[in-house]
Amino acid sequence: MDYYIYKNNKIPILDDKYDVIIVGGGTAGSIAAIASAREGAKTLIIEKYGFLGGSSTAAQVTPMMHVNISGNPASSIDKEIRRRLINYGYGAKDSSGNDGWFNPEMMKFVLEEMLLEYNGSILYDTFFLDSIVEDHTVKGVLVHNKSGISAIFGKVIIDCTGDADVAFSAGVPCFIGDEITGKNQAISLRFMVGNIDLIKLQSFLRDLGQNWGLNYPLIETAMVWNSNFPLESVFKKALDEKAINYEDGVYFQAFSIPGMPGVMSFNCPEIPEIKDALNAKEISYSYKKGREMIQRLYKFLKKIYTRL
Repeated sequence: MDYYIYKNNKIPILDDKYDVIIVGGGTAGSIAAIASAREGAKTLIIEKYGFLGGSSTAAQVTPMMHVNISGNPASSIDKEIRRRLINYGYGAKDSSGNDGWFNPEMMKFVLEEMLLEYNGSILYDTFFLDSIVEDHTVKGVLVHNKSGISAIFGKVIIDCTGDADVAFSAGVPCFIGDEITGKNQAISLRFMVGNIDLIKLQSFLRDLGQNWGLNYPLIETAMVWNSNFPLESVFKKALDEKAINYEDGVYFQAFSIPGMPGVMSFNCPEIPEIKDALNAKEISYSYKKGREMIQRLYKFLKKIYTRL
């Protein structure tokens, strides 16, 4: 076996050499790998979880939304993903024409299915450790999994980690957040709730005055303080009764899920006071704080629902 010397240690080199290595099998990495493998390149995804999809599956970011670009351009891969999800009964198209409603669990299967059809390879439960840089070029990566630490080499290395981990480790200049202000998008911790009568919920929202997002079984609702959402009256009453805190209503949004009858996915709560999305302590805090907020929201929502 060949070895790569890293910090005076002999690291075994994975026998296979790839044309393209994608680090991170999330929303971007999955599509990059499918595109690469479809063109005949020997392709490998390195993914820290046991499935593909990242934000769309692990973080339950559903449905896919309009990009608000003229003509709403979509790649052939994107169209194929949506088509398969709908054919399997785990995707849907609403009355506005958005066919991006999907089931996060089925998305895992579809992404993997498409990559394997084009003979792409995957290393699951594998963590990126460092870049292998020679002559100012990233030649490969060091990874860690149940087999230990390994070196993997490829002609092209694509960083789809979401935080530029590969680029940063290779010495590439990086910036955080907005290029001028450094501000990051707010972090939210999504959750799902089941056993909901969606027809009853739809009637409740209509009675409140909501006239959008009610296309049973595709239900959508939202609330942001002082933005004239019909749900705000309900949230304000709960705030007055101290059932929720103000922070719980800074951003509230929920969607039903194809193939999961009676289940809603909540795109909230938005975690306050997180400044640095690359700080391990702040990220850990966001999980704890998020679950605390979810508990309040759940109790509040359950109380409202039982009154319907």
